[in-house]
Amino acid sequence: IVFHEITKKAITDAIAHPRGLNQDLINAQQARRLLDRLMGYKISPILWSYKVGESAGRVQSVVVRILVDKEKEIAEAVAEPFLKTTGEFSIKDTKFNGVLSHQFKKMDDGKSLLESLDKTCTYVVSSVENKKSVRKPSPPFITSTLQQEASTKLGFPVKKTMDAAQKLYEAGMITYMRTDSTNLSEDAMKAAEKYIKATYGKEYCDPKTYTAKSKGAQEAHEAIRPTHLETSEAPENMDKDCIRLYSLIWKRTIACQMANAKLNIQTINIDVQ
Repeated sequence: IVFHEITKKAITDAIAHPRGLNQDLINAQQARRLLDRLMGYKISPILWSYKVGESAGRVQSVVVRILVDKEKEIAEAVAEPFLKTTGEFSIKDTKFNGVLSHQFKKMDDGKSLLESLDKTCTYVVSSVENKKSVRKPSPPFITSTLQQEASTKLGFPVKKTMDAAQKLYEAGMITYMRTDSTNLSEDAMKAAEKYIKATYGKEYCDPKTYTAKSKGAQEAHEAIRPTHLETSEAPENMDKDCIRLYSLIWKRTIACQMANAKLNIQTINIDVQ
């Protein structure tokens, strides 16, 4: 039987629809175990000589290689600094900052421009352009984006995020937290649609189906989401970290099924006379 969330519905549906063993999945697991033994069993003991408790494997080793390659690329890059000029303008009681469209590679070029501007210059608005734009909601969480957002919004290191997510999963509050799929189940999408329409109105609802950008994404699991969207907060008796992380996951899941934000972008061009 197969299920990806610890809920009564998911488990009873899985029991009602048993299936045969998938030999491809079995072979994939065997290959992963082989890679762990070839990589982790050989590299981890070397790390222990420096710090007890560290480990390496098929994932950590590849990540370290990517980091090393990126660091080399940064070290070998030749920086090309540039300067830009900003101006502060005021029209009646309204103040705003303007950015010069031209960037200077030499300090002297920038100084020459500033020296040419004095109190006798007249600044004229040459054009005003209004442009409509939309901002799409972020997709549901996968493991990496959950870690990034928890670090940015909550100040959680990766370990704290995953420990809290593990507790939420074991409590049946969220789906499995190790996934690189942004896909949501049909039940989850319907629950989100129902909540948004009831809370904000029909015009704020825009159900979306997300697919992984990576060709190699393993989509055995759904995106990370609450198992019951009608539960907007984790129980008070849970750890504070779990409560805060659950709120983050719940809000992202609801937001990803809402309509795009509508923006009005105004560009003012100012000429110097």
